[in-house]
Amino acid sequence: MSDARYNYASVIAALLVLASAVVLPVAPAGAIPAGLVTVPDSNVSDDFAIGSDPQLRASDLQGSVMTSSHAETTEVIVTTPDRADEYLENGSVVGSGDLAIVIRDDVNAGGRTVALDAKSMKRALGYAPQRVYGTHDDGSEWTSEVENTGGLLSFDVPHFSTNTVTFSGDVEIRSTGVTSGTEFTYGVDDLDSVSNGSVNLTGDVTTVRDDLSGSVVTGGSESVSIGGNVHPQAPGGGETYIEVTGRVEQVGHSLSYDNGDSNDFEKSWDVEYEFSNPPGTVDKLEIDFYNSGGAVNTDNNDFVYDVYAVDEGADGTYGEGTLVADNVGIVVDRGSETVDISDYQTSGTTTFEFIYQDGGGSGTRVDASVDAVGPAPSNVDVSANGDTTTIGTLSDGETVSRTLDVSEGSNTLDFGGSGGSLDWTLRVEERYQTADPAVSVNGEAVATHAGLLGDGTTKSFDLPAHIIENGTNSVTVTTSGGSVDMNYTHTASSDQSVAYEGSKWTQSYNVSKTFAGDRASTSVTIPFDEGVVEIESIETRVNGGSWSSVSSSNYALDNTTLTVDTGSVSAGDDVAVRTTGQKVVTVNGSITVLEPTTSGNRLDSRVRFDSWASDSYLSLGGTPDEQRIHYLYNETWSDADPYSEVTSDGYNRLHVPNADSGSEARVSTIPVRVNAKTGDVELRVREPSQTEPEFIVNPGSTSGDEVEYTYLSASTGSNYILWSHTEAIVRDSGEANSPVTLVDDDSDEILQIQLDDDGSSSSGGDPASTFTGVVGGGAKATPGNALFIAFAAALLAAVWFLSREFGSDGAIISLRTLFIAEVGLVGLLAIETLSPASFVAGIAQALVSFAGEAGAGVATAMPLALLVVGAVVIYWLRARSRPSKIVNFRLGGGRE
Repeated sequence: MSDARYNYASVIAALLVLASAVVLPVAPAGAIPAGLVTVPDSNVSDDFAIGSDPQLRASDLQGSVMTSSHAETTEVIVTTPDRADEYLENGSVVGSGDLAIVIRDDVNAGGRTVALDAKSMKRALGYAPQRVYGTHDDGSEWTSEVENTGGLLSFDVPHFSTNTVTFSGDVEIRSTGVTSGTEFTYGVDDLDSVSNGSVNLTGDVTTVRDDLSGSVVTGGSESVSIGGNVHPQAPGGGETYIEVTGRVEQVGHSLSYDNGDSNDFEKSWDVEYEFSNPPGTVDKLEIDFYNSGGAVNTDNNDFVYDVYAVDEGADGTYGEGTLVADNVGIVVDRGSETVDISDYQTSGTTTFEFIYQDGGGSGTRVDASVDAVGPAPSNVDVSANGDTTTIGTLSDGETVSRTLDVSEGSNTLDFGGSGGSLDWTLRVEERYQTADPAVSVNGEAVATHAGLLGDGTTKSFDLPAHIIENGTNSVTVTTSGGSVDMNYTHTASSDQSVAYEGSKWTQSYNVSKTFAGDRASTSVTIPFDEGVVEIESIETRVNGGSWSSVSSSNYALDNTTLTVDTGSVSAGDDVAVRTTGQKVVTVNGSITVLEPTTSGNRLDSRVRFDSWASDSYLSLGGTPDEQRIHYLYNETWSDADPYSEVTSDGYNRLHVPNADSGSEARVSTIPVRVNAKTGDVELRVREPSQTEPEFIVNPGSTSGDEVEYTYLSASTGSNYILWSHTEAIVRDSGEANSPVTLVDDDSDEILQIQLDDDGSSSSGGDPASTFTGVVGGGAKATPGNALFIAFAAALLAAVWFLSREFGSDGAIISLRTLFIAEVGLVGLLAIETLSPASFVAGIAQALVSFAGEAGAGVATAMPLALLVVGAVVIYWLRARSRPSKIVNFRLGGGRE
């Protein structure tokens, strides 16, 4: 040292950088780590320009600066880098930024551990520094790791001379499920502080459900293509499997010809039935008889026929061709008959001739329709890639499921057997494993792996510092298949953190930047994927504060590129933006989203169908509106006929069968969420009302499935009905508890969710609520009903007693007659008890409808009124009876 007094000084220049901040605990009062001594408050000061508003003041550090030795002579000055020079005898401040902390000691030169309050530093810098860099007054440099212990950031200073210390963080891009072509950008302000980094690539496997189906004649074959780059699996895992359903071909006749009049079957007549497109093999004829006004075979005698087959049209010439059945007995008024024939191989148009032999009662004249029926599929098996699975014989509509091993790429399915045809569905989940992942920085390759990268397997690569450029840097990820997880990092004094997460359904960004100088206007541009249909949220925060939503006036969308206006900033401000875009999965096609839906709005996106076929569809199972009914409008083609297919296992597929490649439309939803309890259901929006939506229901692959319709815009406390326009009836009803769920099946029907203006819900204190009906509901038993029933029972007992005691002599109305009437009354009340609202509530409802509140009062008072009337009747009857008995009854209550 050149000065014997030792102007021992150290400056820590805290450059405000972009870093991934961590929340640091604050040491409790008095919790000083062992070996550290607090620097006196009088030794901590600050030096800033008048009128400035720095992020850190001396008062923020007083009581929390500690050293391992010489605390009484250690001095701390909070200032700016340019003013820090004034406290140094030699050397200079390195780095950039607007905050420096000078630590100096004019007495003791020995090295020591220095600790600063983590909370104050985190608040000032916006991040937790990981390393400090120092420069002595002789120009030599040193570095030290920063440790976070007990709420303190501590580091070692080798010795005290004139030093400048710069805080640094890391550029880090952490991303999962990155798809090929994804690009990240970040900025670097100081290349001198960039050190070698690393790139870690981790393989993963993504799956896409892709069931394939079709129909084939038994003995035929089908070609299928399965995506992915590794062996497929069944949905959810396991071996792929195929479902095969048998179909029997049945064709009706196209022309009939007989030698009588217009009736097909008549005694002593022959008849021909022509089939223009018969099954390839016919093994029976199904005959259905119907009478068009002529006489029927009242004697029930058999008609006996020989049946011939000839490959030509009906021509009135009988008995030609091949005899396929002889002496067939038919009773023509039985309703239907089946004629078994030897398997006849048809060739084009075929005619079956019924040649009359004998039988039949008098006056028989009956019309008939005839179907030619082929054989059922038999000895069926399915083969693919050398793997054969046996199906066996299938009746019409019978379905059998068998495992069948198929591969990614092209496959040929061979359906062995004979007879009929087959419907088939191959249950497949495509698997995409990371293949040939690579990362380039500013156009130069830095990480490349050839071939497949196993799920969870990580490959590490060095990131040379010379590739990093001052200003904007671009990081591009590519793969030849699947997605990849990436961790990209290097040290830089101007630090930016980019958190990205990609999947089949979402694409999320969390980006931040610290500005080295004042900026009048700033913005952040985020390029979302072409498949993003909706921007779910956009939020910003400054200097680690609370996240706040961005108003629509402060962001703009250009196709799928989002630009957020972050306003003016001061030097050192850390501005962060986070946002999430929702995507859809396109099956057997591709789309481009021209206008995504912005944050907070109902789905209303414009899309272009770049490549589309009749069996293409959009899978919506991971979007925010995944269970809603979707529809299209403003289509650029005619006969769009879109429909939503909702399945019980959670799929919602939007089919657009008539779209052309290059056509455009807008996609939106109605506020109805659909839950298929079993099977599947198809839905088309008929009226896209947000208040009383109307939709068309059709069964999917099965019928009779239970479906729940949840109306999301329901008002709590209001009653709603599920109205069938097709049947003009109410299918279900309910009171909304925000929302309301109504249930029906998936029958062919036009349904509408309507506000039930005539219905009301029960509520305490409403005298008419006992009798107010709600569609689909029933009235409850009430205290008034209970009192009415109790009175009726008492009155019945009283009448019975008086009848026995006095008989009916002298009474205007016979007591026994009154007893019978009472029995009838109690019976009605029993029905009312077992079936609420069937009698009393009906009368009361009529009173309420007729007289409003007054009627409600009458309805409420009805049981009490009947009780009073009953008492008067008993008293009058007693007065009309024999005086002696009444007197004795009153005095003694006994009998004579």
